[in-house]
Amino acid sequence: MVYVAGLGNNDPIVVVIDAAQNKVVDSFIVGPCGVDCYYGVYDLAVSPDGSRLYLSREDGLVFAVDTATRSEVGWIHHRPECKPRRAHHRGQR
Repeated sequence: MVYVAGLGNNDPIVVVIDAAQNKVVDSFIVGPCGVDCYYGVYDLAVSPDGSRLYLSREDGLVFAVDTATRSEVGWIHHRPECKPRRAHHRGQR
């Protein structure tokens, strides 16, 4: 499957494409948004086993989605004032 971020009818969406068939098989709204929401999805990552899709929205929310059911497993609010921490190439911080 290929996952594409978008904004549909002012809702943050993910479009699911079956790459083998080259066709759209589904799309789903990401998280609560409300009226006049313009928070698009802009980062996507799939877990190594393909069971989870992780995505972030412009409003700072990061979601985990079950790829089989395409339902939210959970979310966190990313605090922009926090600096990202990266692991050292030898596993040290």
